[in-house]
Parts: sequence; structure tokens; C-alpha cells
Amino acid sequence: MTVQVVDWDSVRLAVKEILTPPTSSETKAERKIFRDQFLNVVRNYLRDHHFPYEVSKSLLSEIFRSASRYKNGVQALPKMQDLVKSPDWRGRAVLLRVLAMKQIPTWKQDLKQRLNKGKPQGARPLTRRSAVWVLGQLDELQRKLRAAYSLQKAQADIVREYKHPPLGSQFLLEVRQMVMGKKPKWKVDDVHLLVAACGLAAGVFTAKDEASDIVSRIPMRISRADKTMSERAKRDWTNSPEAQDEAELEFLNNLLQGDLPPKIPPMPEELREPQEPTGTLSKGKRKKPKFSQSK
Repeated sequence: MTVQVVDWDSVRLAVKEILTPPTSSETKAERKIFRDQFLNVVRNYLRDHHFPYEVSKSLLSEIFRSASRYKNGVQALPKMQDLVKSPDWRGRAVLLRVLAMKQIPTWKQDLKQRLNKGKPQGARPLTRRSAVWVLGQLDELQRKLRAAYSLQKAQADIVREYKHPPLGSQFLLEVRQMVMGKKPKWKVDDVHLLVAACGLAAGVFTAKDEASDIVSRIPMRISRADKTMSERAKRDWTNSPEAQDEAELEFLNNLLQGDLPPKIPPMPEELREPQEPTGTLSKGKRKKPKFSQSK
């Protein structure tokens, strides 16, 4: 069995590659070539389809930056997926979790029991001082291991969710939102024509797709991407502590203003306080309730 070793520097760079702009001279040269090709394809496609508007340079530059991020994401995502699926990646996660959540707490508990077993509080001051220092070091190590495990889990979640919806659909949705925000008076069909041109230039659609009507595909792909991302955002917000705090504040505000829901769910039986038996108290004694006897 071949063990696949993970290069952790590659993990860090791959995760950041999608959002990090190019820095090397070679990448800048490739970026310039891609920019020229992108602009030429967009202009030729719009000219051939008789696009009725003039697209400003600032809008094209903004769309190109989005296309560049899309291209980097397409190149980085396969490497990121291979890394997070490797045995070495999973083994590191298991090691961090076992040490942080099982092994170190056991060491700390054992050390405390040894110090307090059959000895008075002031006995062995040097040993106790050293033990307190060791406990502090274990606490710090446990904190760092938990942070490393949480970071690795977050990176894996980013990789798994980044491809849903597909990157191409995310790019098309971003371009449409960008254009409609800048040009709200443009017709929707013309906006979709520009989106199709940008998708073709960025590589979302191939030259073979160009022979068919790619404009007709735009609304469905955008709609699915928008729905998926909206559901994800809603799910993330619902599970966040901020959403829970906001729900509690809303309930308190309604309580103060008297705007409670018409029906409040009844309290569970096991949480209800026991009911006082019927009858009155006299001279410190409780009278027994009277029950009618059936004849």
C-alpha cells in the first residue's frame, strides 16, 4: 500500500490560490495573455450577436477579475481535492483530535490525582510548582492542537462546498449580478447575452458549445446556482451563534411589547412544577381534600 504524503505548504497555498492575485512575473505574463484573449472573445461574440449596448472598460475589467478568480479556482480545486482525500491528511486529523480531546485531558487528570493523593495542601512545594507549570504547558499545547484541528476541518469543508454549485455556474451568477447592478436598465436578454460571452471567454463554455445556443442555458444555470448558494447561506446563518442571539433578542422584544405569538407551546410534563393539593392550611397542618364517595 502506497502512503500519500501531504505537502502542507502546498495545502496552504492551494487554499489561498483562489483568492490570491498573481505575483510572479511569469504569472503576470500569462495573466496578460489571458486578459487579451478574454477581451477579444467577448467583443467578437457581442459583435456577431449584434449586442445593442456599449460595454465600458471598467465593467469589462471587473468581469475579467472575476474570470481570473474562476480560472484559478478551476486549476486549484483538483489539487485541493486530492490533498484532503489523502491518507496522510486524514491521519493528521486523527492525531490532532486524539491528542487534544483524549490523551492530554487524561494526562492532566492523572497529574492532578497524583499531586492530591494522600498529601496535605502545602506538602512538596517544588513538585507542586513544577506540576503547575506542566499543567500550563499542557493547556497551551491542547489549545494549539484544537486550533490546528479546527483549521484543518474548515479547510476540508471549504474544498467540499466550493464546487457546489459548479464553479462555472458561480461565475455566470456573479457576472449577471455585476452587470445588473451596474446597468439596471438593460434588458434581461441582453444581460444574458453578455454573460454568455463572458462564459465563453472564461472557458465555462467550449468552442463546441458556441455552435449551439448557449444563451438559452444561462437562465437555468444561474437559477440553480442562486438557489444552492442561498440555501447554503441560510443554513450557515441558522446554525450560527449570531442567529440564535438574534432570535432570543426578537423574543424578548416581543415579550416587552406584548406581541407574543397567539399560541405558546405547552411546557413538557417533566418540567412542570408539582401542583399543590386542594384544601386550606390550618394551624400549620394541611387539610386533606374531601372526595365525594359514590353511592
